[in-house]
Amino acid sequence: MKTSAIFATVVLISGCDPFYGVERITRPIEQIPTSECVLAAIESVPGITSATYERQAADSYVAHSYRYKHNEYQSTLYFIVRADSDTQLFHEIGGVGLLPTQAEVDVLYPIMLQVEAALEVKCTMTGLKEKTKQICSGVKCNGA
Repeated sequence: MKTSAIFATVVLISGCDPFYGVERITRPIEQIPTSECVLAAIESVPGITSATYERQAADSYVAHSYRYKHNEYQSTLYFIVRADSDTQLFHEIGGVGLLPTQAEVDVLYPIMLQVEAALEVKCTMTGLKEKTKQICSGVKCNGA
């Protein structure tokens, strides 16, 4: 399952298959915070019941993935470091070919924003909000 999530992100980056759900993309990321800082920021958000970290490397990229749960729903945050481009942060509900329910989005979307706010403060990722672009596909984001 972990490998398939990383593969899905790589496919997304390459633009082959459509993404469904909520995707928040931040670029460029000048410096990736430590995994301890990111986990602490995620776990500081009320209602998050678990958070995990995994690092995967391939020839052209390194993926730092963080999965977290709020009750029965899960979201994923990735720092993708590619050799041929800038470092990016992907924060998502759903995935390539995986349409989440609107109920899942309604629960997790505010949590996503709180996680990003915690990263700005706890991991000194200044300007994160201003650099982030959002894509909503097949779902309504923030009631819109």
